Order: sequence, then C-alpha cells, then structure tokens
Amino acid sequence: MMVMGTQAVQEQDKKLTIISLFDWETGNITGMKRFVHEILEPFDSAICYRKIIVSERGGRRFNQFLRIVINQFLYIPFQLLFVHRIRKATGPILITSQHLIHQIRFLRKRTKFVIIFDLIDLSIYTRYPKPMQQWLLQFLYKAVKKADQVITISDYSKSEIINKLKIDPAKVKVIYICNELNRFRPIAKKDRDKLRSKLGFSSNKFIILNVGSDQPRKNIETLIKALALLKESIHDFIFIKIGEPQWPGSRDRLLALVRNLELSHDVKFINYTDENQLADFYNICDVFVMPSLYEGFGVPLIEAMASGIPVVTTKLTAIPEIVENAAYYINEPKCSSELASAIYHVISDPSLSMDLAARSLKQSQKFDPKNERQKFWVNINKLIYQ
Repeated sequence: MMVMGTQAVQEQDKKLTIISLFDWETGNITGMKRFVHEILEPFDSAICYRKIIVSERGGRRFNQFLRIVINQFLYIPFQLLFVHRIRKATGPILITSQHLIHQIRFLRKRTKFVIIFDLIDLSIYTRYPKPMQQWLLQFLYKAVKKADQVITISDYSKSEIINKLKIDPAKVKVIYICNELNRFRPIAKKDRDKLRSKLGFSSNKFIILNVGSDQPRKNIETLIKALALLKESIHDFIFIKIGEPQWPGSRDRLLALVRNLELSHDVKFINYTDENQLADFYNICDVFVMPSLYEGFGVPLIEAMASGIPVVTTKLTAIPEIVENAAYYINEPKCSSELASAIYHVISDPSLSMDLAARSLKQSQKFDPKNERQKFWVNINKLIYQ
C-alpha cells in the first residue's frame, strides 16, 4: 500500500514538500526525530527543505535563557525568508515541527499536514511564563486550524489537541512512534554479563535506569529521594540517568540532592550516548524507572519494553495508553516511599521481574513500524487524491 502510494505521488507529480528544523538522516535519532525518520525514510521522491536555522547542538554555547529566546523566537523571522522556496512547490506540504505551524498562513490551495507531538508548551510543566504561552497559542497553534490534517503520536495528545486548540476531531490522526529497525531488543544473560563488563559495571550490582531530560515533569527529584530510601534495603545498586538537562539549573539541583542524600557513589549521570550504546544500557539494567508526570508518548518506554526490561512508571497522561498492563504502576507519582517500594519489589522478586519483562516485550510488539508507516501514507494519499 505504501509503495503504491509513493508511485502514485511520483506519477502525478505531486511531490511532498517537508518543512523541518532538523535533518533526520544524521545525528542521534530519538524522540521526535525518530518519528519523522520512521515514516519518511522510505519516501525517496520527497522534496525536503530541512533548513536548520538554529542547530540544537550549536545552542549549547549560549546560556539557557538565550537558548530559549533563540530557538523559540528568533528563527521565526528567518524562516519567513524561505517562504518563497516553499511556494515553488506544487504538491502537498508536511510541517514536521509544531513550532513552524505559522508557515501554514502562507500556504493556500495546497494540502497541508502538520505533526504535533504534544502540548507541553501549553501545560503547567512548560518552561514558558503565561504571557509566552498565550503568544504560542495565538500565533502558532491558532494557525493549525488551516491544516487539512493534524498528525499526533497518542490518543492522549489527540484529546489535548482537540480540546485545547478546538480542532475538528476528524482532522486529527494518531500514528505511534515505533522501535525502528528493531534497534532495541533483548539479549541472552551470558551476553548481558559480558556487556556489563565491557561498559565497566559489576555483574553483582542491580542497575536502575532512567532515560530522558531533567525537566521537572520527568520527576527525577522524587526518583533520587526514592533511591535514598531503597538503599536502606538494597545496598548493591547503581542508578544510571541518561539524558541532557534541558532545563535551567536542573542538573546542579539534582547533583546537590545526590550529595545531600549521600548517593554520590550510587548515581551516574550520562548526558549523551548514541543509539547503539543506548541499547546496551537498556540491556544491562534490571529495571527501567520512569516516574514522569507528563508524556505525549514516552519514547523510552518503547525502548525499555522492546529490550525486555521490567518497567516502573506512573498512570499519568499518555503512559497507560502506551504501556497498558506491561508495567508496575505507582499511584502517587510524588511519593518517594511508594516509588522506592515499587523498585524494591521488582528487584527483589525474580518471578515478578520475569513476568513484567515478558509483558514488556509482548506490548512492544504492538508498535510495528510498517503498520504505522502504512497508516501515515494511507492518510496522506486519501487527502491528496480525494
């Protein structure tokens, strides 16, 4: 179906123009980039405008405030300079960044698709003050009503888009993020022990893993407090936190908390790792813990489940939709004692751990890249040729 759709686009000279802030063919492909890569990678006839006005990694040289200003505001007038290039395209338009939705205002008489991953920017967990949220809503998200279709990544995000942006429900389609190329998968115990040794970790320690940023919605502070309580029962563990801070002062505060709780020898922060090594970290851990307060999807959940790892998480936002019955849920996300108890039960009970691992692997198989990619192209072609 997908191949036929691609041929039809070629035959009728209706090439898809892609407007994006990043090149999904290079660098570390995670989260939003992975989603775009999954659904567009086989489509070789697309005309791709992938101008990176402010690169994500280039922004590191600025302080956090300047990064916010530059990334969220200053690129907009620069993007307007490329409108004439967009207007040259005769076919449909796909906007892959929700912060470029304003481009729709300049696109008439063409089929327009927009990807919106979540509405964290309009939630209580945003880094933006209220006036800036209002600006985002009025300038960016108001334009989304001009789209022919909005693509999002979970039913939870769909409901938020419908309710907060007042979009016709029929316009919003859900396409899940998947375990592309089976990059994340289980390995045998003997290989696991070798891998631990290769990465410099003892086979006698329990390894607790978290992948993501330090943003407040990730709830890492509660997790670190839970580790201090867990240490009263289990001494031989190490917590590995992979992911850049992405929030002003967050890493300094977490490191101070680690020192105050005397966990410096039990906690390891890793800012960045490529996807192949990230898969290795999933394979050496005993439990994956994600006490998040808000997720539009939760990509690390798919990675952990596809690796056959027991998952401890919350019941908030999109998480139960993605994990279903394949996790050990906590009821009070801010309760460090409940989180510590959950981690302890999974680590100390081999039968529970094995059961959760099996359910994780089974649940991950529901996110098939081929199926989701086909859903995407069916929606695209239906609107182009209706």
